[in-house]
Amino acid sequence: MTALRAELAAIARAYAAVLFRGDARLGAILIALTLLVPSAGLAGLLACVAAHATSAALGYRADLRRSGAHGYNAVLLGLYLAAGRQLDVPLAVWIALGGAASVVLTVVLAEALHRGVGLPVLVLPFVVLAIALQQALPAPVEAGIAAGSLLPNAAPWPGRLGDALRGLAAIFCRGEEVVGLGVLAVVVIGSRLAAVALVTGVLAAMTAGEIAGVPVGSQLATTLVYNGAFTGLALGAELVVPGRAALLLAALASALAAIVAIGAGAITLRFGVPVLSAPFALVTLVIARALQLRVVAHLYEETRLAVNDDFGDSAYIRGDDGFAV
Repeated sequence: MTALRAELAAIARAYAAVLFRGDARLGAILIALTLLVPSAGLAGLLACVAAHATSAALGYRADLRRSGAHGYNAVLLGLYLAAGRQLDVPLAVWIALGGAASVVLTVVLAEALHRGVGLPVLVLPFVVLAIALQQALPAPVEAGIAAGSLLPNAAPWPGRLGDALRGLAAIFCRGEEVVGLGVLAVVVIGSRLAAVALVTGVLAAMTAGEIAGVPVGSQLATTLVYNGAFTGLALGAELVVPGRAALLLAALASALAAIVAIGAGAITLRFGVPVLSAPFALVTLVIARALQLRVVAHLYEETRLAVNDDFGDSAYIRGDDGFAV
């Protein structure tokens, strides 16, 4: 029973890790939010279970698995692949295989990034596998668990507020504003500092989108929001010493991530390749590396890009709560 509780807590922490948190209780709230669409919620759980089972079978570090570090990319992948599809047996197989592949790719990329440049893996495994697997997915069928939301049908919230909430919901591959409110609530409960960083990132990304003429209510507006939210969290509260300078850096980086998303989307969408959260990963890793390359004395005084040496051959960067991502 104790082992089962530990594994269940690990799954919950994998959900919390998407938002740079390590509290299983926050993860449980996020699981409940994803289960508002049963097929997608079950797909996220299936991918995470497959990832953790693979991690255990291959003998990867149990402490990393239980912290959620080996499961959060699988969660994102499962939710993404199931969005708008029926969860039938063929799709479930693809999701399980994707979850298993995600933990292998997470460990390999983390090792390469650590030994090469001392950077975290972030969501790179999710982006790579999501783009690859969506091309191979079998066509959805009518049989299986209903893909519909348990929430009542409602008109989309208008204006930029609706864009912001749908963008936060899109972090977990949903589009309901209520889910976006839930995501924001989880961040506020976990850390007010993280909430400020997230809002800063969202506002900066939306401002960049406004200047660029991104239409209100468009899919691109949603993409800018969740990339801005991720970037704001990472650079405003987790990877850099918190403070006004960190928030300014997060705002500038989030605006840059929005610009990258606009430019990349104009190219990749012609070939049917989504942008996803690649702009966040690219901008955050570049800025983190730029901070590392500063004069050593200033690096240790002003930044917190310290690699957790306790993890040996694996490479992760620690956040305020001690969780490794």
